[in-house]
Amino acid sequence: MNTSTNNTYFSYRSFWPEFEAMKQFREKDVNTICFFASNTNNSLGEPYCKYPPMWLWYDCYDFNPVDNQINDILSVNPDAELICIIDLNNPEWLLNNQNVHYMYMYSSFNELGRAICEENWRNHISAFLENFLNHVESKYSSKIKSYVLSCGKTSEWMDYSRGVESPGKLKAFQAWCKENSLPVPDDIPPMTERNQADFDNLLRNPQNNANALNYWRFCSHAVVDTISYFIDKTRSIIPEQTEIGVFYGYILELGHQRLVSFGHMDYERLLEHPGLNFLISPGTYHDRAMGGGSGFMVPNGTLKLKNKSFMHECDQATHTANDNLTPFVSIKRTHWLDNNATIAGLKRETALALMNNFSLWWFDMWGGFYNEPSVMSAIGKLKNIWDEYSSPKYDSVAEIAMIVDPQNCCYFNQDNPATDEFSSRIRDKLNRSGAPFDVYSFNDIPEITTLKRYKCFIFCMPFEITGEDKQILKKYILKDQHTIVWLYAPGISDGFSLDEKRVELLCGCAFGSPGINKRNMGDWTSIYIHNPAKLVPSSLKNILSEAGVTIYCKEEIPVYANERLVAVHTAQGGDIEITLPRLCKTITELYSGEIVATDVSKFSCNFESPDTKIFKLEI
Repeated sequence: MNTSTNNTYFSYRSFWPEFEAMKQFREKDVNTICFFASNTNNSLGEPYCKYPPMWLWYDCYDFNPVDNQINDILSVNPDAELICIIDLNNPEWLLNNQNVHYMYMYSSFNELGRAICEENWRNHISAFLENFLNHVESKYSSKIKSYVLSCGKTSEWMDYSRGVESPGKLKAFQAWCKENSLPVPDDIPPMTERNQADFDNLLRNPQNNANALNYWRFCSHAVVDTISYFIDKTRSIIPEQTEIGVFYGYILELGHQRLVSFGHMDYERLLEHPGLNFLISPGTYHDRAMGGGSGFMVPNGTLKLKNKSFMHECDQATHTANDNLTPFVSIKRTHWLDNNATIAGLKRETALALMNNFSLWWFDMWGGFYNEPSVMSAIGKLKNIWDEYSSPKYDSVAEIAMIVDPQNCCYFNQDNPATDEFSSRIRDKLNRSGAPFDVYSFNDIPEITTLKRYKCFIFCMPFEITGEDKQILKKYILKDQHTIVWLYAPGISDGFSLDEKRVELLCGCAFGSPGINKRNMGDWTSIYIHNPAKLVPSSLKNILSEAGVTIYCKEEIPVYANERLVAVHTAQGGDIEITLPRLCKTITELYSGEIVATDVSKFSCNFESPDTKIFKLEI
């Protein structure tokens, strides 16, 4: 059982003041409401917020708009507890009204990496944040449960500058190199160098591309330094019990053209910050259709080890979601097909967050998401389930561990589409394994106290294996009859050079061996897959089954589970047989309240098309 004390929210959010929706959520006892206090425009060029900007000039603020926003919410729901997202992007006037004293001022929305390296930018944003917090805390401190610090593209701390240099960034990069005892370069590597990958047009060679490797690691470091600075500033003003969250750490989502340059690969250091309570991300955009497993963009296992919580943002477009921001501006996206699909999707997202002891908010974006009475009825039922089963927090029962490595991500040439194959697509295939899984970072391995529970480890990007890393693998992983799946080039780098011969020394198979290669290594089993695209769900299920993993469903469908609950999602429906890892006295489907089986470790249940069922297990 997990004893974490972080809050767990079941909440509502919208960009716009959707008061009728807030009333309906209040009727379902959903009283946590997230709002966005913004001064800037979104990626479609429209204001994020229906309320006017608060930041009017360099040291001129009018906080009546945030007062009106909060009071409007409280007039609809006097019991509301608030999550306040603070916009730390610079207003457009700060960018356009430059003079000789602000010659190097950049848009943090479009060029986060350049903006954050300029002292003038940080000073202006810091002054706004301090004034904003002092105002809000003086009037609404008892109502604010948490603050979310947002900046960068889509307010998710994403850097769209693709590593473009600036004087401030060069100075910061040189200082970082000096602090880390690295060669101090005369300049930031030019585009041709920082996008170069000598090996297979996929991996950088630390012999030839060391400066680019260092630079990309610095870029993420700079983002986390900036987030940490604003966390410290916020912590100095708000009460100790008020939480702080940020959007960050999307290693399981960013891939082709985004993985390295967006600045999200220093999440391990951010999670060490004592002032941070939780990370946030939308549910994955790769696998949200019916039959998909959805999924987090951030490693769930890493978060739990660091005792940080997570907010699962449910922004999946329901069949009634509004796509029109204005008569002229609209967003193009795929919707869940109909009422049945929407309810199946809501149940799936709730199950995913509930099994992991994470929070969620229902993101109404531009309204219309939850208009139908049957959908709101489903929200009410799910809130009741949440209230009963979100506490105490139960531990994972997964026997599969997916291992990612943010430092090794910087080896990738992100312009090669193959980068998609090493993180998000592996997660999506695991979603079809018929078994639950956890995701960790390589550096977590010595801290995982439940290693013996995992029967299969999938190392997604194990390119750089130093002498210290080898000792970690030998001590914790390469033993106990574990099955280890290695992708592409395990251990090809020692941190100084690339050598294909190292691959065979580590996994027992020569680099480039086609197909799925299995080797008995004595105390453990090695499976080498050179091309991760060749690992399809059916072959993955075979690997897992041979490793001794409990396969809950023979179908290629998502399964979520913890010590007390199991959930199954399907697009096709029909009779599905579910195998449990142990005998259960009573199995109850929580949404319907039906007892579906007694004294069994295997049972069948009929699913609609599509459907999600959440089962309570009485041992």
